[in-house]
Amino acid sequence: MGDLSTYLLIGAPGKVRLRAVAPSRTTKRKRSMGARRSRFSVRLAVHVSPHKSTRRNPRAARRLSKSRPRKRPFLRRAASLNLHPLSLPMGARTSVILTIQGPAGNLESVLKQLQRLLVKEILVVVDDPFHPALPLLLAHPLEPLVLCYPEPLGPGVARALGAQAAAGDILLYADAHVLLPAEQLIPYLYAVASGIDLALLDSTSVLPPFAGWDSATTAQSFLNRLLGRGDLRTNSLRSLPHAISRRVPETVGYPALAIPPLAQALALEAGLSASLVGTGRMGAIAGEGSPFPLEVTLGDHLEALHELMARKGPRFSYFDHLRKRDAKGDEA
Repeated sequence: MGDLSTYLLIGAPGKVRLRAVAPSRTTKRKRSMGARRSRFSVRLAVHVSPHKSTRRNPRAARRLSKSRPRKRPFLRRAASLNLHPLSLPMGARTSVILTIQGPAGNLESVLKQLQRLLVKEILVVVDDPFHPALPLLLAHPLEPLVLCYPEPLGPGVARALGAQAAAGDILLYADAHVLLPAEQLIPYLYAVASGIDLALLDSTSVLPPFAGWDSATTAQSFLNRLLGRGDLRTNSLRSLPHAISRRVPETVGYPALAIPPLAQALALEAGLSASLVGTGRMGAIAGEGSPFPLEVTLGDHLEALHELMARKGPRFSYFDHLRKRDAKGDEA
């Protein structure tokens, strides 16, 4: 090791490497004064500022700053490094449903992450018989079940058809266009396996202040509060990923799954459980960036409200204790 007497342990946990640093003048002066120091002392430099070990050693500080890893997206790093399989809940059959509308450039990487889950089956709903992703799907070692339709279906109808063809007890809806590591998908499976019927993505962290909400976000928040589930805030079955149990389509019917707000309203009205499981910035929470156009989303919420009014009355079981409507002859 020569005359080098100081070493820096740098790097993230699990990736620590030893770098030799020449002793500073202060260190030499202390040694000359008889300070008892080990010939090869070790200093630990953690990625916080300022560094105690480099405060008096500008050369070491420059080397440490150059050695810091570049910031890369977590998803890209996870997808390229983590390829080992993950354990699934015991006793539950899982079906993953993907819907493809438009280009799917990340499909191969998405399938690699799904391969780590060791699920029972993977269903891919495609509404274009000439889609360029079909050869990849048909030749993939996972052998996904491809449901190909000759005409555009829309994301809601495609999800309902996938659920109807699935054989699993847990239905996991993933995004075929956005790459997510398997570690972010498996909490949904464990949530449903533990008894939750609707495991939703929590997209609250990406919401702007209330003044910046769009009409779709406001409508979903109103619908959740109307059903007594204000804790769900603005989250719904529109956002991906999410998972549902087989009890959901058996309760609300497979056609209702084509209208996510209606399916969620009927499921909550029937007493099925719902919880926010995943957190992140990957869910599409508004009309912009969502597979559901804004006009379609508002129409779906109006249809859900109309169905609830037909079942619970025009006031949704909220009584008017102020107005004396019987004096005029109106119904209460």
